[in-house]
Amino acid sequence: MSRPHFGSIYQRKKRLPDGTGQTSPIWWIKYSKNGQTFRESSGSEKYGDAERVLKRRLGEIVSGKFAGLGPERIRMAALFDDVVEVYRDCKRTA
Repeated sequence: MSRPHFGSIYQRKKRLPDGTGQTSPIWWIKYSKNGQTFRESSGSEKYGDAERVLKRRLGEIVSGKFAGLGPERIRMAALFDDVVEVYRDCKRTA
């Protein structure tokens, strides 16, 4: 029997040099898969948007489609390498 997946929604807080605190207007989500905790920004100041992102992630985990955050993050160097490769391919066929 598998354990149910839970998550949470929160706003990040940071302490300023003068000792006061500041809360980010952006909502963040936190969830786990196989004991590994993931945190990511919802990208929105609306709590409802963060809820939808969290529900989508939890659904991906339950259905087995969640591969981690790595596949969604692409580095610019990888994109530039792809562009160079396409140009080389086009030059070969022209």
